[in-house]
Amino acid sequence: EARMSREAWVRATDASDLVHGKVMSLRTTVLGQMSEIRELQVADRRRQTVISELLRIDHRRSTEISELRTALQGQKQMAPKRTTRSTADQETINATSVTNAQLQAMIDQGVTAALAARDALRSTNGDDSHNFGTGVRRTERATRECTYTDFLKCQPLP
Repeated sequence: EARMSREAWVRATDASDLVHGKVMSLRTTVLGQMSEIRELQVADRRRQTVISELLRIDHRRSTEISELRTALQGQKQMAPKRTTRSTADQETINATSVTNAQLQAMIDQGVTAALAARDALRSTNGDDSHNFGTGVRRTERATRECTYTDFLKCQPLP
């Protein structure tokens, strides 16, 4: 009876050790996965920030293009009307015809030059923080991680 009791105790101890080893292995796996999840969340936040900035830039460019189109259409509508001239005046004028494609190319060049000049005059650091003409560039603020509890503490802006 003592021998059977001893064998049962050994089997129970072996089973306990086996289960303990598996639990520790699973714990290690879970900790590794949690670490990987945190890394993926950080990468996701970075990508979301980049996407948000790209969307803001895209919206700004779309607005600028729309404004330039409106201005261009306004200029086309306000083009001077043709008047008839005497034959003597017409003989002294060198008439050159411009195709629609050439006209569009000239307009595109003008728009590109205007955008380049406008971009050259803008003083931003890439994160839309202006230097207010001081010539001193501001540094971009570092983002910090916001946890769910931090989010719950946030109050809406007035």
